[in-house]
Amino acid sequence: MPPSTDCIVNGAELFTGTFSPGITIPTGLKQLNQALGGGYRKGETTMYASANGDGKSVMAVQTVGQMIRDGHKVLMVSTEETDRQFTMRLLSNRCQVDYGVLLDYQNPNAEIPGAELPIVPPFLMANAQTAALAHQLIDDARKHLTLADWTNDTHSLTGELEQIILSVEQTGFRPDVVIFDWVGGAILQDRNADSRRLILEEAVNAFTSICRRRNIVGIVFAQLDKKQSTNKSWVTMSMLSESKTMTNRIHNFIGITGLRPKDKDQGGVDPAKLPRQYFCVDKCRNGPGGRFAVNRNFKYMRFTESPTLLIGI
Repeated sequence: MPPSTDCIVNGAELFTGTFSPGITIPTGLKQLNQALGGGYRKGETTMYASANGDGKSVMAVQTVGQMIRDGHKVLMVSTEETDRQFTMRLLSNRCQVDYGVLLDYQNPNAEIPGAELPIVPPFLMANAQTAALAHQLIDDARKHLTLADWTNDTHSLTGELEQIILSVEQTGFRPDVVIFDWVGGAILQDRNADSRRLILEEAVNAFTSICRRRNIVGIVFAQLDKKQSTNKSWVTMSMLSESKTMTNRIHNFIGITGLRPKDKDQGGVDPAKLPRQYFCVDKCRNGPGGRFAVNRNFKYMRFTESPTLLIGI
């Protein structure tokens, strides 16, 4: 069979005609959009990484909330959050209600046999402002969100993810964005270090390939080494805790610096008075990269940008 010539472009054609730079999807953070060259792009994969407890799930929930509010269809795969925990995080982020209060709420009818209890706590719907925000979130989620709960069993990202995408597409839901939080959670913890590194690399490569083939925005979360990333103003791909080679095929890498336990928001503290964390865009295909300061408010499940300029690499 003769080789295909579809990939061959004459030199004269390189400077004629038009091209499409691809549609960017905003991240919800102005300086992150700037660092990435406009935002996320379909067919590309972005990896966020932080140490355990330093903001992976907060950023995942914030990204989902932003995406569905903007009308993008999102498939969220969670290896850490059950559907109820994830729902409470979304409500906290959108309605600006304390996540702990939402999670701890006990309906007084919970002990009644056969009682059917609402997912959204009634006290949230009793306030006109939060009720309006909750109703909008519910409508956004109904139209634009599908959740795959992988918290109970170990699943195969390389073998099952595309089947899940195909399954949801058969229902008429075609995702624009797939978010996976977190890649290490899909792997058996009793694997030895060498085996985990290999599996993680294969899993991220498979994720990247799926998103490229299907022209989907891919967002995946990973873990940084806690000792290397805590109380730092810059973190890099070299600080990944389990597999430093799983970034080989991704397009963008965003490391989130860590805070010492005593510096973390314990509730009731003005986030602006806490030490800053940084988003460090260490790898970027279309933008300048760089670093900018953020404040994380765990109470309301969101990162906000500090009023500082983007600092280049």
